[in-house]
Amino acid sequence: MRRAFWSSVAPGSGLEPPNSSDFGLLAHSQRLRTAEQITIWAATSLSEQLFIVHAIHRAEEWGVDPAKICLVQFETLRNRAARVLGTGELNEQHMSEHPAPTAISATAFRDYRAAWDALTSPDPALIERFSENHPSANEWLKRAMRLLLRRFPDKRSGVPWWDFALLTKVRSHGPKAARVVGYTMVDTWDDADLVGDLYLFGRMLRLADSRWPVPLLEITGDRTNMRDVQVALTPFGRDVLEGKASNYPTNPIDDWASGVKLSSADGGVLWFSDGSRLIPIDGPDVPG
Repeated sequence: MRRAFWSSVAPGSGLEPPNSSDFGLLAHSQRLRTAEQITIWAATSLSEQLFIVHAIHRAEEWGVDPAKICLVQFETLRNRAARVLGTGELNEQHMSEHPAPTAISATAFRDYRAAWDALTSPDPALIERFSENHPSANEWLKRAMRLLLRRFPDKRSGVPWWDFALLTKVRSHGPKAARVVGYTMVDTWDDADLVGDLYLFGRMLRLADSRWPVPLLEITGDRTNMRDVQVALTPFGRDVLEGKASNYPTNPIDDWASGVKLSSADGGVLWFSDGSRLIPIDGPDVPG
């Protein structure tokens, strides 16, 4: 399953999936079961908030007493107004000056559990309406859940938000793929959706997939080495970028948005993003 996932992230790249032993949370389940206290350290971005959700889910799955779990939540730093998006921003001094660990209240536990349920559910309404249904959730978690709506294809362009961002940067910063990915990450950093270069490179390769009837990008070079790849918009990709065409239904949809499988081949309902809402489209209908 892990190999299939990484192959779908970067089709045709030959990338090997990470070794499961590299993921400390899963590799040390027994230590977590018997620990006197579990302290979760996290910042405010989407990935950091989902880490909290995942860690709490695993701890409860392994029978850890919730009273043993506490949270060190980095929000801002002394003499800096900007929020802390990722713990990777922090140096030794920042870590030594960390906020005090706080117990996670019963209400907060319910909100984190609900976030896990929303993330893994095939019903996209749980993500779409998370903030409405869980007003007590902390602001960072609610912002993170709203950002997940980006993973659904836009009703106008027919591609997810990050795919459209890549098309934009290919036009302004191509043809070097590494440069395109770098500018896409830097220029969207403050959005707090820190997806990383592998994810973006994988999305780029999907947009150039020769199995699509009409790819949006043309790629040359060694696909296993991002620095060797050159990328350019196809005429159709330019039309999608300029709002003259939609990727769907010209090209099929075969993707995941959290726990929601999006497949035009199945002939069922497809979900498209329309700002802060999702709209269902039946079968081959074209979103308007």
